[in-house]
Amino acid sequence: MTTWFERWGLTLLALVAAATGAAMSALVLVPHYQERIATMERNQARAIATARQADIDALKTANAHGNELTARLQLAESTLTHKDQELKNAIASKTTGRACLSGDVVRLLNQPAAEDRAAHLPTPTASPAAADGTAATDTDVAQWASNARTQYDLCRARLNALIDW
Repeated sequence: MTTWFERWGLTLLALVAAATGAAMSALVLVPHYQERIATMERNQARAIATARQADIDALKTANAHGNELTARLQLAESTLTHKDQELKNAIASKTTGRACLSGDVVRLLNQPAAEDRAAHLPTPTASPAAADGTAATDTDVAQWASNARTQYDLCRARLNALIDW
């Protein structure tokens, strides 16, 4: 039969052996896992740096593309403005300034589009009504058409640049 001291001695020996084993395992495993954690941290830092550089490169590319589109748009606007001026000069030399649209028609055309124009039209007459306002000349009509075309072309160029962006 074993004595009380022998039983506790064996238990104490087992506990000391287990503690020594745990300490030895910790001495081996802690540096191993610390190295693995350090490797993961380095890899994460590299991934973040790579992603940041990719973002910077993408931003630089987008800025360069935007600058190129802006330059093309400015050139298109300049060209359209020059052509518009040439057209206005040609209109001035080709038109006579004679009355083309009566003052009533000019007023009607100048009203906002949302209004109900048909309700305000005078009843048709067999002969022209007396002019009571400024009539539009052929020069005015041609200038208006030129301005409308130029504004349309400018708007189209801007929208195309925006679409390209």
